[in-house]
Amino acid sequence: VTILTTVPLSFGWGEAIGIAGVATRLQDRGRGMAGYLIEHVTKAEKSTAAFLFAKDPTLYRRLGFEVVDEVIRANFDVISAPVADFEFLSLEEVRGIYDAWAKESQNRLIRDERRWQYWSWNLRSAAPLGDGYVCVEHETVREVIPIGNVDWASLSTSEFFGLRNVATNLDLPLKNVRWESHLMALG
Repeated sequence: VTILTTVPLSFGWGEAIGIAGVATRLQDRGRGMAGYLIEHVTKAEKSTAAFLFAKDPTLYRRLGFEVVDEVIRANFDVISAPVADFEFLSLEEVRGIYDAWAKESQNRLIRDERRWQYWSWNLRSAAPLGDGYVCVEHETVREVIPIGNVDWASLSTSEFFGLRNVATNLDLPLKNVRWESHLMALG
Protein backbone atom coordinates (compact mmCIF):
# COMPACT_ATOMS: atom_id res chain seq x y z
CA VAL A 1 0.00 0.00 0.00
CA THR A 2 2.79 2.40 0.97
CA ILE A 3 6.47 2.20 0.05
CA LEU A 4 9.72 4.08 0.54
CA THR A 5 13.43 3.49 0.16
CA THR A 6 16.15 4.34 2.66
CA VAL A 7 19.78 5.00 1.83
CA PRO A 8 22.52 5.09 4.49
CA LEU A 9 24.50 8.34 4.58
CA SER A 10 27.70 9.15 6.47
CA PHE A 11 28.93 12.60 7.43
CA GLY A 12 31.79 13.75 9.64
CA TRP A 13 29.26 14.35 12.43
CA GLY A 14 27.62 10.89 12.22
CA GLU A 15 25.22 8.60 10.41
CA ALA A 16 21.98 9.57 8.68
CA ILE A 17 19.51 8.12 6.23
CA GLY A 18 18.13 9.41 3.00
CA ILE A 19 14.47 8.68 2.35
CA ALA A 20 13.33 8.40 -1.25
CA GLY A 21 10.50 7.04 -3.36
CA VAL A 22 7.72 7.67 -0.84
CA ALA A 23 4.49 6.58 -2.50
CA THR A 24 1.03 5.35 -1.55
CA ARG A 25 -1.48 3.68 -3.84
CA LEU A 26 -3.98 6.25 -5.08
CA GLN A 27 -6.98 4.56 -3.46
CA ASP A 28 -5.22 4.43 -0.07
CA ARG A 29 -3.99 8.02 0.15
CA GLY A 30 -5.13 10.27 2.97
CA ARG A 31 -5.15 7.49 5.59
CA GLY A 32 -1.81 8.41 7.20
CA MET A 33 0.05 5.31 6.03
CA ALA A 34 3.02 7.14 4.52
CA GLY A 35 3.43 9.12 7.73
CA TYR A 36 3.28 5.96 9.81
CA LEU A 37 5.89 4.27 7.62
CA ILE A 38 8.23 7.29 7.74
CA GLU A 39 7.94 7.51 11.53
CA HIS A 40 8.62 3.78 11.85
CA VAL A 41 11.67 3.93 9.57
CA THR A 42 13.21 7.00 11.24
CA LYS A 43 12.91 5.35 14.67
CA ALA A 44 14.07 1.91 13.53
CA GLU A 45 17.17 3.20 11.72
CA LYS A 46 18.57 4.81 14.89
CA SER A 47 20.36 7.41 12.76
CA THR A 48 21.20 10.89 13.90
CA ALA A 49 19.25 12.48 11.05
CA ALA A 50 17.05 11.80 8.04
CA PHE A 51 16.95 13.73 4.76
CA LEU A 52 14.50 13.77 1.88
CA PHE A 53 13.48 15.88 -1.08
CA ALA A 54 9.86 17.05 -1.33
CA LYS A 55 7.81 19.18 -3.69
CA ASP A 56 5.12 19.60 -1.02
CA PRO A 57 6.49 19.76 2.55
CA THR A 58 3.11 19.47 4.31
CA LEU A 59 3.25 15.78 5.35
CA TYR A 60 6.91 15.91 6.28
CA ARG A 61 6.51 19.04 8.44
CA ARG A 62 3.83 17.21 10.43
CA LEU A 63 6.42 14.49 11.07
CA GLY A 64 9.01 16.98 12.35
CA PHE A 65 11.03 17.55 9.18
CA GLU A 66 12.21 21.08 8.43
CA VAL A 67 13.12 22.70 5.13
CA VAL A 68 16.90 23.18 5.19
CA ASP A 69 17.60 24.04 1.55
CA GLU A 70 16.14 24.12 -1.93
CA VAL A 71 16.98 22.28 -5.11
CA ILE A 72 17.32 24.67 -8.04
CA ARG A 73 18.02 24.62 -11.76
CA ALA A 74 19.80 27.55 -13.38
CA ASN A 75 21.87 28.51 -16.39
CA PHE A 76 25.46 29.63 -16.00
CA ASP A 77 25.70 33.39 -16.54
CA VAL A 78 29.02 33.53 -18.34
CA ILE A 79 30.19 34.32 -21.83
CA SER A 80 30.94 31.20 -23.77
CA ALA A 81 34.57 30.28 -24.19
CA PRO A 82 36.05 27.69 -26.49
CA VAL A 83 35.99 24.33 -24.79
CA ALA A 84 39.49 22.94 -24.51
CA ASP A 85 40.15 19.32 -25.32
CA PHE A 86 40.87 17.41 -22.16
CA GLU A 87 41.08 13.93 -20.82
CA PHE A 88 38.50 12.75 -18.36
CA LEU A 89 39.73 12.01 -14.86
CA SER A 90 40.01 8.42 -13.68
CA LEU A 91 37.76 7.26 -10.86
CA GLU A 92 40.82 7.15 -8.59
CA GLU A 93 41.64 10.79 -9.39
CA VAL A 94 38.03 11.84 -8.71
CA ARG A 95 37.98 9.89 -5.45
CA GLY A 96 41.21 11.54 -4.31
CA ILE A 97 39.86 15.03 -5.01
CA TYR A 98 36.46 14.33 -3.46
CA ASP A 99 37.77 12.57 -0.35
CA ALA A 100 40.21 15.42 0.39
CA TRP A 101 37.39 17.95 -0.14
CA ALA A 102 34.95 15.99 2.06
CA LYS A 103 37.44 15.95 4.95
CA GLU A 104 37.47 19.77 5.03
CA SER A 105 34.01 19.93 6.65
CA GLN A 106 32.10 17.57 8.90
CA ASN A 107 28.91 18.48 6.99
CA ARG A 108 30.06 16.88 3.74
CA LEU A 109 28.96 13.45 2.60
CA ILE A 110 31.53 10.70 3.10
CA ARG A 111 31.39 8.13 0.30
CA ASP A 112 32.04 4.49 1.13
CA GLU A 113 32.68 1.79 -1.50
CA ARG A 114 28.97 1.33 -2.16
CA ARG A 115 28.45 5.09 -2.71
CA TRP A 116 31.43 5.20 -5.09
CA GLN A 117 30.02 2.26 -7.01
CA TYR A 118 26.68 4.07 -7.27
CA TRP A 119 28.51 7.25 -8.34
CA SER A 120 30.34 5.40 -11.12
CA TRP A 121 27.07 3.89 -12.39
CA ASN A 122 25.35 7.28 -12.53
CA LEU A 123 27.96 9.92 -13.28
CA ARG A 124 30.72 7.81 -14.81
CA SER A 125 32.90 10.66 -16.02
CA ALA A 126 34.40 13.80 -14.58
CA ALA A 127 36.38 16.51 -16.30
CA PRO A 128 39.03 18.69 -14.66
CA LEU A 129 37.81 22.08 -13.42
CA GLY A 130 40.65 24.06 -11.90
CA ASP A 131 42.23 21.62 -9.48
CA GLY A 132 38.84 20.00 -8.89
CA TYR A 133 36.33 18.41 -11.24
CA VAL A 134 32.88 18.70 -12.77
CA CYS A 135 30.42 15.99 -13.80
CA VAL A 136 28.14 17.04 -16.63
CA GLU A 137 25.29 14.77 -17.67
CA HIS A 138 23.41 15.80 -20.82
CA GLU A 139 24.47 19.46 -20.35
CA THR A 140 23.45 19.44 -16.68
CA VAL A 141 26.11 19.93 -14.01
CA ARG A 142 25.33 17.17 -11.52
CA GLU A 143 28.40 17.53 -9.30
CA VAL A 144 31.10 20.14 -9.06
CA ILE A 145 34.10 20.36 -6.75
CA PRO A 146 35.78 23.62 -7.77
CA ILE A 147 39.27 23.97 -6.35
CA GLY A 148 41.69 26.72 -7.28
CA ASN A 149 41.24 28.98 -10.30
CA VAL A 150 38.05 27.89 -12.09
CA ASP A 151 37.00 28.93 -15.59
CA TRP A 152 33.19 28.93 -15.38
CA ALA A 153 32.99 29.95 -19.05
CA SER A 154 33.71 26.35 -20.00
CA LEU A 155 30.26 25.53 -18.54
CA SER A 156 28.36 28.31 -20.31
CA THR A 157 26.11 25.91 -22.23
CA SER A 158 25.41 23.84 -19.13
CA GLU A 159 22.67 24.00 -16.54
CA PHE A 160 23.30 23.73 -12.79
CA PHE A 161 21.05 21.29 -10.91
CA GLY A 162 21.67 21.22 -7.17
CA LEU A 163 21.25 22.89 -3.82
CA ARG A 164 20.81 26.65 -3.58
CA ASN A 165 23.26 26.86 -0.64
CA VAL A 166 25.92 25.04 -2.67
CA ALA A 167 25.45 27.49 -5.54
CA THR A 168 25.63 30.43 -3.12
CA ASN A 169 28.67 29.12 -1.20
CA LEU A 170 30.52 28.44 -4.46
CA ASP A 171 29.47 31.86 -5.78
CA LEU A 172 28.34 30.23 -9.02
CA PRO A 173 27.54 32.74 -11.76
CA LEU A 174 23.91 31.72 -12.38
CA LYS A 175 20.91 33.24 -14.14
CA ASN A 176 17.30 32.14 -14.68
CA VAL A 177 17.18 30.32 -11.34
CA ARG A 178 14.18 27.99 -11.04
CA TRP A 179 12.97 26.21 -7.90
CA GLU A 180 12.66 22.40 -8.13
CA SER A 181 12.00 21.06 -4.62
CA HIS A 182 12.79 21.33 -0.92
CA LEU A 183 15.56 19.52 0.93
CA MET A 184 14.11 18.56 4.29
CA ALA A 185 15.80 17.19 7.39
CA LEU A 186 14.78 15.55 10.63
CA GLY A 187 17.27 15.68 13.51
